[in-house]
This record gives sequence, C-alpha cells and structure tokens, in this order.
Amino acid sequence: MDKDQMRILARNPAAMARFQATGKLPQLATPTGPLIDLLKAIPPMYRSRITGLTVGPALGYGGRRQFHTAEQALNWCNPTPRSQHPPAESWRDKRFSRPLYLDDLLAHASSYPEQIRNHCSGLLSPQALKQLRQERAQQKAATAEQVAPEPFDSGPAM
Repeated sequence: MDKDQMRILARNPAAMARFQATGKLPQLATPTGPLIDLLKAIPPMYRSRITGLTVGPALGYGGRRQFHTAEQALNWCNPTPRSQHPPAESWRDKRFSRPLYLDDLLAHASSYPEQIRNHCSGLLSPQALKQLRQERAQQKAATAEQVAPEPFDSGPAM
C-alpha cells in the first residue's frame, strides 16, 4: 500500500468500505501513451522551454488544449499524485498508437530552443534525423574550407 492509495482510502468512504469488506486496495491509473512517453523522454530543462504547446488530435487527444509549457502538458497527461481517474484520460484517443517524434511535438509549439534538436536527436523522426546529419556535414565542410591553412612557403631554395 503506497501513500496515494492511503490518500484515496482516507478521502473516499466507498473505497474504504470496499477495502474493509474485501481487502482489495483501490486501483490507481497509470496513464500511458505516445505523448506521455515522448514528454518523459525530453529532459526537464527543455520541457520548461517548449512554450505554447497545443495538444490535440495530431498528438493523440480529442479536442484542443493549450499549455504554456510542455511541462504543464505532461502534468495534465500524467498528474502527480496519481489518482483513480486522471482528467486527461477522458480526452486521450485510446486507438492512437503511432509513435510520436520530437518534430511532431515541436510542430505544435509556438517556440522552442534550437539546441533541443541537437541534444535530443534520438527523439527525432528518421527523416528529420537524416536532415540534421546533412546540415551538420555541410557546416563541418564549410568550417573546414574557412580554416584551411595556407601552404608553407620556405622561400627561395639555396
């Protein structure tokens, strides 16, 4: 028995009566889904800097919800403390099972730090990852051309 189950038993007389009669503890919902998995994979530093996030059908939820940061969206999808019926579960599309990538999330955000693509490159879709690698190779080639040393001239031969 954990603290969340104790809290439910203390606040819900029906749950307490069921526990006393049958010995069964209340079941707590642990929300899962592609958006929750993606948001948990992003470091908290970046979650708080992804702003203006709109959670809607493209991210696996019915309706549209606007959140100031991705951290707030995660707290709505997966609240702490856990409860028997998290509010976001009634809005989640249970049939939505396609994997979400970082570029899917950033398409629904109004602003985000540019370095998130480099730091969280493992969360990018295969197409976006290929494009990022090409951009890095072009930048590396451009800096190599700029830094190329002049050939050494020892002067006239004697």
